[in-house]
Amino acid sequence: MNRIPFLILVVGLTFFSGKAEVKDEITKLEEELQQAQLRKRFTDAITNEEWEIALDCCSERVVSESENYDTKELFFLQTVPVAVIKNGKTFSIGRYHMSRMENGLLTREEGISLAFQISNSATSLSINWRAKMRKIDGDWKIDFEPIPLSKQFEDLLNPMINAEPQK
Repeated sequence: MNRIPFLILVVGLTFFSGKAEVKDEITKLEEELQQAQLRKRFTDAITNEEWEIALDCCSERVVSESENYDTKELFFLQTVPVAVIKNGKTFSIGRYHMSRMENGLLTREEGISLAFQISNSATSLSINWRAKMRKIDGDWKIDFEPIPLSKQFEDLLNPMINAEPQK
């Protein structure tokens, strides 16, 4: 076998596979930049009380739920740890991968998880406020359970209040 065509083939494959790896790395870096920009836009909007901008960063589910409140400000004040964000605390950030069966098909989802631990000084209890950054129709959006923080603390307290006394 002639070694020159073989060497050309090996060099060509190395060149093209290297291009794919570089392209994958560039795509990954672009997505990380988009995610960082979204986090900054969201936290800046909350800090500056620009509720429409903050809502623009959110998923359709969150936007839809906000319509049940008298104002966007009230929605955010009740469902997001606004004071924690305004005080400059940063999110704990992680990646998540989730698989589930949906209509007989296995669907996979991955994204970025964001979290804060929030303490209630009156009760010495804390909850974790969690959100996810998901890519929805090509855009990264922030999604969270739009449940009032006070309800989350109540849900944490109720089992303790209703527990039978120890004998």
